[in-house]
Amino acid sequence: MAESEKPLLFTPISLAEIWHGRRDKGSESIETVFSVMRCVPIEMEIGRRAGDYLRRFHGLEIADAIIAATASVNSLALWTRNRTTRCVT
Repeated sequence: MAESEKPLLFTPISLAEIWHGRRDKGSESIETVFSVMRCVPIEMEIGRRAGDYLRRFHGLEIADAIIAATASVNSLALWTRNRTTRCVT
């Protein structure tokens, strides 16, 4: 993996989504990737902001709202291929 001064972060939601979609032989690879990243805990302010996003953006799923809120509350860049989540600020 490439080295960076900035850590790569993830939420437990992101891990759950990827773990759910894994193939039996993919578990070790997923664990290797996530072992070099840091998990950001989900706290109350994230829950509030996610709720605001759900109210503002109809069709946004709760998992995506939590991920977006985690990035927002922690002033982090959000990398996603989810077009719905991209509009959340």
